[in-house]
Amino acid sequence: MSYNKLFDREPCVAHVGYLFVGRFTETNNRWFKVWKNMLEFAYKKGSENSVDKQWHNFQNFAEWCEENLEKVCLAKFENHFNRKEFGPHSYCK
Repeated sequence: MSYNKLFDREPCVAHVGYLFVGRFTETNNRWFKVWKNMLEFAYKKGSENSVDKQWHNFQNFAEWCEENLEKVCLAKFENHFNRKEFGPHSYCK
């Protein structure tokens, strides 16, 4: 999926996250809450964490989760939030 998809005018989560236009929405997708929590955790005041720019796009994040986490427990994925940078290349199963 292209990072350059159409997007909302303003970031909607943690001043960096965009929903973008696509098949995933915040109301019909199980990954929205995980994405929102990850961004808010990474960019809270005083945090030294960051999120790969690919995952600022909710469509990219949700698509990655659908492709890579079908058989992985969500709790296990969320346990990997104890790191400096979150992204598709920093997650290990």
